[in-house]
Amino acid sequence: MVFSVGLTRIRIENLELDCLIGVWPHEREQAQRVRVDLTIDVDTQRAILSDDLADTVNYDWLADSVRFILQSGRFRLLESAVACVQRWVLMPPLTHGARPAVQNSTIRITKYDAFPDQTLAIVESTNQAGDFTYEHEQKTWGSVDVIAETAHVGFYRLNIRPGQELPLHYHTYMREQEWVVEGRLALLEEGREPTILTTQQWIEFPMEHRHGYRNIGEVTASLLCMDSPPFNHDDEILVSSS
Repeated sequence: MVFSVGLTRIRIENLELDCLIGVWPHEREQAQRVRVDLTIDVDTQRAILSDDLADTVNYDWLADSVRFILQSGRFRLLESAVACVQRWVLMPPLTHGARPAVQNSTIRITKYDAFPDQTLAIVESTNQAGDFTYEHEQKTWGSVDVIAETAHVGFYRLNIRPGQELPLHYHTYMREQEWVVEGRLALLEEGREPTILTTQQWIEFPMEHRHGYRNIGEVTASLLCMDSPPFNHDDEILVSSS
């Protein structure tokens, strides 16, 4: 049976969360409440037939990824926050996955405390999948997709091939947080047994913490990575195996 449904519109409305956002000194210290409204268009033909969550965009997973971006990014401008969310939402999924690609999206972020009264500050962006290109870097363990870089943060997708390890390393000035997109990963930490991670798990490392990852699954696993400042090869210091 074939259902001729065209594109299906999925909305997430009134997603409220606290995050650091703004340029003024008090905004860099005190989290503020923001609201996110997100609309995406996807082809759900396969999901309709299978009735399987894996064949569509899981809105809980999507909302959680938005929380990660806004809370780990600590953006100065709403414009930068909207752009990073938009580029992630429209990024093509890994080829092995069943999740359909998002064709169109509208992201709207409302900042409640920009003014002393009830006036709201709102930034909204509408884009199509073809509006963006992404840098792709090959690594011995897999690849890195550059989702977005601003003056203050770098946002990346790390893709680790089956059986491969992103080796133990640490940073001396980059603040790094990561979020498991998909796949089976073990977190490697110096002096500790590996920890099995779950999808949507958020990891934040203290400075100079030795860490890495091993893909223990049969397909490529991926992580979102937020670095502040943007990634600098000189500050990825490998831990000697000797």
